[in-house]
Amino acid sequence: MIFIRLLFVAILAFPAAATAQQQNVSKQDVVRLLEKLQLEQNNPDALEGLGFRGEKLDLMLDHGQKLAQNRVILEFMADKLIGAQSGAQPADALGGLMTPLLRRGMPYLPIKEQRYFLNVEFTVMQAMNTTNCGRSVKETIAPQVFARSLAITTARLNAPALKEYLRVVRKASTTGVSKPKPPRMSEATKERVLERFATKLQDKAAEKGLSRAFARADVSLRQLSNREACQLGLLFVETVLDTTGADQRPMLQLFWRDFQ
Repeated sequence: MIFIRLLFVAILAFPAAATAQQQNVSKQDVVRLLEKLQLEQNNPDALEGLGFRGEKLDLMLDHGQKLAQNRVILEFMADKLIGAQSGAQPADALGGLMTPLLRRGMPYLPIKEQRYFLNVEFTVMQAMNTTNCGRSVKETIAPQVFARSLAITTARLNAPALKEYLRVVRKASTTGVSKPKPPRMSEATKERVLERFATKLQDKAAEKGLSRAFARADVSLRQLSNREACQLGLLFVETVLDTTGADQRPMLQLFWRDFQ
């Protein structure tokens, strides 16, 4: 189930532009190109059109500027792009470089920051219209439609929430460069946490009258209606957020690693 996406990172558009360069291009040439593209796409008019105004517009522009100046991320992406051109990396895996970085880095952040990020994503998901929410859970929505819908919805966040959210996005993505592997977890811990989580999820689905949809989702999410998929997606994230005690950290780790 993939419904947590990295927001507003224009670097996601870089691979198509960068791979058009000559194969003998230097790493620093690619880094400079990525920086240039990020700055060009950090467009105030476009952001205003999505609903970002005043302090929130300033926050988004600052976010884009900081991404353009983040050499750790830019050099990582440059290495991946050069590797793809040489055949060392699968080219079709480059379209979402930032999202894997976010997922890799998130488990290494304090639980408070992980939960904050997830709570914001949950709030945004709740505010999306049912059709786009459901299609995003089922992965049947066009990427550009999803990105625009998510951006418009996130623009409704208040400025302090948006500021902290973007800070965590940058921190997790930067951490992900140096943390390619998830933290270690024993099989016994994994089985215990997943068993308890599955029981809670099933119980919550029954409470909300979603047992039949839950059973069908186990076979194929795409056979669900958009309303059912949205409800189950929200229920899934809600159950992750409700996990406490000794299960909390491993549950979050499994969420970033396996459930996106």
